[in-house]
Amino acid sequence: MVRKDKVINIEYTQLDLEWKRTTFNANIAFKAGFLLYANCLYENAVAQAKHLLKNLACSKDSVSVVLVSLHNLADFHLQNNNRRDALDCLQEAVLCLSDKLKANSLSSRSEVALLWGLSRANRQLWLLEKSQKPLIDC
Repeated sequence: MVRKDKVINIEYTQLDLEWKRTTFNANIAFKAGFLLYANCLYENAVAQAKHLLKNLACSKDSVSVVLVSLHNLADFHLQNNNRRDALDCLQEAVLCLSDKLKANSLSSRSEVALLWGLSRANRQLWLLEKSQKPLIDC
């Protein structure tokens, strides 16, 4: 009989490897100047990361995957002079983790991981807002 925790670990490992592959390919595409392709891959990595966080045990690793994915996409937008989209990505990280934290059935370990990630996400958002002149909405 296969234990449930073994199945979850195998699924997490497979999804984590897919996410790492996607992120690696996005970085290569960006460095090679294939910007549309890189953007698509970064967005795919975000979707994969959210899937990991939503469907599997919430841990510091799964929270980190979400943070890295959205931060990579934010960096991509900054490199392409699109500060508004970069801010949106970092705000999305805060919202994603905040929403997950609202779940009723979280273990204390999951809560700690989410709070850790939320503090990191808020710090990155604050640093970006602090480092740039204010945006003017028209």
